[in-house]
Amino acid sequence: MEEEVGMIRVRLVRPGRVMCAVVMLMTGSVWLTPDARAEDLPGRDGKVHNGVLSCAGSHCHGNEAPRQGGVVGRDEHAIWRDYDVHNQAYKVLKNDVSKRIAANLGLGKPAHESDQCLDCHADNVPVDLRGSKFKLSDGVGCEACHGGSENWYTAHDAGPGHQANLDNGMYPTDDPVARARLCISCHYGDETKFVNHRLMGAGHPRMSFELAIFTESQPRHFTVDADYTDRGKQAPQGAQVWAIGQAVEVERVLDALLDPDRGRDGIWPEFVLFDCDACHHPMSEGRWRARPSTGLGPGMARLNDSSFLMLRHALVGVSPNKAKALALELRALHVATGAGSAASKKATLALRARALDAIGVLREWQPDVASIRRVLKSLVDEGLAGEYLDYAGAEQAMLAVQVLAFNLYTLDAIEEDAIGQVGEIARGLTAALENPETYDRSVVVNSFRKVKAATNP
Repeated sequence: MEEEVGMIRVRLVRPGRVMCAVVMLMTGSVWLTPDARAEDLPGRDGKVHNGVLSCAGSHCHGNEAPRQGGVVGRDEHAIWRDYDVHNQAYKVLKNDVSKRIAANLGLGKPAHESDQCLDCHADNVPVDLRGSKFKLSDGVGCEACHGGSENWYTAHDAGPGHQANLDNGMYPTDDPVARARLCISCHYGDETKFVNHRLMGAGHPRMSFELAIFTESQPRHFTVDADYTDRGKQAPQGAQVWAIGQAVEVERVLDALLDPDRGRDGIWPEFVLFDCDACHHPMSEGRWRARPSTGLGPGMARLNDSSFLMLRHALVGVSPNKAKALALELRALHVATGAGSAASKKATLALRARALDAIGVLREWQPDVASIRRVLKSLVDEGLAGEYLDYAGAEQAMLAVQVLAFNLYTLDAIEEDAIGQVGEIARGLTAALENPETYDRSVVVNSFRKVKAATNP
């Protein structure tokens, strides 16, 4: 059952529990910070994963309705089972599209038996780390996100506190930086798993991700209240989650550019790093338009810089000078892609340092009305200037507008009527973006005119 409050679609998952979801719509060696390594993520934590069924007992997380008065609802498994698309991640590997992808790639085995697919579509830990109740067919289950429960399974129900659980190996999904690195490891990729252009060419859907909206829309199986934060868990606002998600994705894109295994494919650059729309359109359309911020002319493939653009806007809220510096460094990277590998590497390293700095700055950001309005104004102004004519940029910009507008609503800075208007605008643009090959760019600019009128940033 669903209701709508302005632009927000509210899913009534269980009586007494409301889940809100915003409308969804070239060379060099890689160097990583310690907290970004893939081996720190749940899929490579070296711990026994006991399986979803070990969490699904009625005395644990397997209730069909939330328990009243407890610190957790205990119906988390039912929410995941009935509503969370992660529950379907393994199952889709058996559909006709996945069969075609596996055949096109020449995997020699079905998708649901291939590590290349299972590393993101299941909790694909080594066989010797699978507990007695573990089933690969559960897809992306509890421990795929929360980490192998070998050392915290028994203790975490005894109430030792959140930090004790983390010390015992639970993954800190409440930390927006850690959550971003986990989610983006599959929804974009990392040094161990990556949806490259060959996989896209074989038929894999286009990758698209935004951390704040995806967190809400799965839907959430936790409630942020007093006892949630009393246990030491973080409760970041939507604007901060969005901003950190963009910063971490920028970090991952630059890691891929620097990685000799992912940044190139034979004599070619890895095309998945570039904007699809720059190449995939009928030549008869004459669609090319200048984007002055890139410094590129016609005939040059552009990097997919949608997350970079969003990060620049996010920094407007906390440090306008850092935002300007990032814009200059992004332009330098665009220009460098046409100047050779040495220039590209230099520009990429400079921009990656900027992204890491941004993650630290945004981790400390406490969004207030003034700073969110600065970010929203920056987004809207660039939308009106035609900066989001590329499909990916338009998509990310409208997702960002929704997150920021709803955050203002939670701070009593926007009336419900205005939120409703933004919702209508978002639905209209979502419809225009339904098909990347046919969307009308004029709709994007018109949408931002309406956003400006509705929100008055």
